[in-house]
Amino acid sequence: MLICKDGCGVENPDTATLCQHCGRSLRLALRVHNPGTMVRIYQIRRVIGWGGSGAVYEAEDTRQPGSRVALKECFDPSVIANGQSEFAVLRQLQHPYLPRYEERFVEQGNGYVVLEFIPGQSVEEMQKAAGGPLPEQQALGFAFQVCEALEYLHGQHPPRIHRDIKPANIRLAADGLIKLVDIGLFKQGTDTERASRMGMLPAYTPIEQHPLSPGSTDQRSDIYSLGATLYFLLSGTVPISSFERIKTPQNDPLVPLDRLNLTISPHLTQAVRKAMSLRPENRYHTIGAFKQALMNQQPVGRPSRPLPAGKRPSSLSIFLMSGVGIVFLFALFGVIALAAQIWTTGTIPMALSATATPISPPTSTPTPVVPIIRPANVAQVRELNRLGKGTISTVAFAPHQRMLAVASSLGIYFYDSQTFTEMRFIETDIRVNNIAFAPKTWFIVTLQFGVTPPAPA
Repeated sequence: MLICKDGCGVENPDTATLCQHCGRSLRLALRVHNPGTMVRIYQIRRVIGWGGSGAVYEAEDTRQPGSRVALKECFDPSVIANGQSEFAVLRQLQHPYLPRYEERFVEQGNGYVVLEFIPGQSVEEMQKAAGGPLPEQQALGFAFQVCEALEYLHGQHPPRIHRDIKPANIRLAADGLIKLVDIGLFKQGTDTERASRMGMLPAYTPIEQHPLSPGSTDQRSDIYSLGATLYFLLSGTVPISSFERIKTPQNDPLVPLDRLNLTISPHLTQAVRKAMSLRPENRYHTIGAFKQALMNQQPVGRPSRPLPAGKRPSSLSIFLMSGVGIVFLFALFGVIALAAQIWTTGTIPMALSATATPISPPTSTPTPVVPIIRPANVAQVRELNRLGKGTISTVAFAPHQRMLAVASSLGIYFYDSQTFTEMRFIETDIRVNNIAFAPKTWFIVTLQFGVTPPAPA
């Protein structure tokens, strides 16, 4: 099969001399395997992707009929033959957001790597199908998972730098979770590592990885690329390359995110901008710091200043921010809801209560074995794992998001937000309609109202 790599990228028969789609000459076309070709025990099914140095196929392991793998072909066999130490590192990586690596070999003059096949689409394909920006919570859900993968990689000794994060390399698995792919650019490295292999897209590449301006790379290089990826997902616009931006550093042509998406949360514009700083020292120094900024858990701009004299919070503000204030607000909400029900239905609820209950915080932070629940992805997680029983009314996160409370018609279920482990259940006589944790405490406030059912005849 011939790929019109200098033209439209369409697949052509081996015997073609001109591209069947754009008419260009195929003299310098990329030659790849046809479906059905055997490469050792792997039968090619289709081409997934290709580049100047190789191609990636969906293949079937004939030892296990129906078992699919991704087969990455490198036209320079020395890369695979000499990459024994790097592949050994890849095989040791075990993380739910990274694919598994199985074997490597050289066959008929080309090098091959076999890895886990991810059948879903990439977030790039998802964004293009949407025809515009992805919803903020959805994009953040993807970003948080990439952050988890990068925290794992950067936490290795020495750190593993991905160096090619882009929308096309974030793929959605069948269970709705992401996989961060492209094994060819994984590197062990420190802050003095040099960018040596090119395959990145300029829009997502930090200036230190650009072939015309190479420099040292470290964890902050991945932070830039993830920031650029979020920029694309939240705006629907491919960011201008760092190489173009560096030409006019005093007048950066990168359009702020909130000018392209007017509905974006202000803190995201600041967080993404800082992550995409041209100078590495101006970016977040760790992926954890970037993740916290995306969650709006720390300031990303100028530090806040104390309020001037005469501008202190009022007694009413202090009351409303306290646990007692929360109880008061929920009771007030109950009165309003009660009046609304009487007005619209003519029935009077026979049970109404607003209570505050102390809840013990988690005593430890277990190792995550399932996707961490966040406000941005709780809807997705609820689809994957049934939380609570009965009819669910609402959910609430405890301080620091270490616990999730789920209110239902049976009572309140409490889960560790990292493992889905059920921690406690409080049974109630009637449906819990609203719940909230008082700020900086482990008191939960509940509001219940309902109509007493008639006695059976």
